[in-house]
Amino acid sequence: MIEIKVNDEIRDVRAEFLIGLTLHQMIWCGLGLVLCGGLGLALYFLTPLPLVLVTYLVVFLMIPFGAMAFITWHEMDMLTMAKLYITRNLRDPQLKTYGSANAVYAAHQAIIREREKMEKRQRKRSNAGKEERNGN
Repeated sequence: MIEIKVNDEIRDVRAEFLIGLTLHQMIWCGLGLVLCGGLGLALYFLTPLPLVLVTYLVVFLMIPFGAMAFITWHEMDMLTMAKLYITRNLRDPQLKTYGSANAVYAAHQAIIREREKMEKRQRKRSNAGKEERNGN
């Protein structure tokens, strides 16, 4: 009998392009290898830097390309996360206010403030009345 494996969740489907990597991963790795490898060759042949230093520099410069290819968070790749960060924090910053969103608490605080104002008025009136009686 023929058996076909079907994923339970559609999000689990990965289209493998070459050697188990997706097209997205292959593009970023290839771009990193071409740019960092070319820079490494140029630095090695055109400058008096030692091979070890050039190798460390190429590996260090390859890290962002690897991150773009392999790191995901909440099904977002690094490029989507960078766009989201730039949009939310740099391009359209919003004033963040922290306060009570509890309507009952806010109404209770308003009532307390009104009571305090009324008590102050009554104290002023009673103090003014006492001064008039003492002055006469």
